[in-house]
Amino acid sequence: MKLPEQEKTTSYWVGALLGSIVLIAAIPLVPIWAINTLFGTDIPFTFMTWLASFCLTAMFTGAKINGAK
Repeated sequence: MKLPEQEKTTSYWVGALLGSIVLIAAIPLVPIWAINTLFGTDIPFTFMTWLASFCLTAMFTGAKINGAK
């Protein structure tokens, strides 16, 4: 049984935006956490380590930054 399609409300879009922001912020922390857990390196959770992890993730996933082709 297929449900009728409902119009997407403002709360849907706000939730989607907040969810996207949380994912963008959390995904670079996962490799730092994993390396700390597996190897006991005690890498601090700072903005600079988050940024470095974000850049590495972007490079290896092929994300386009600054309109690169």
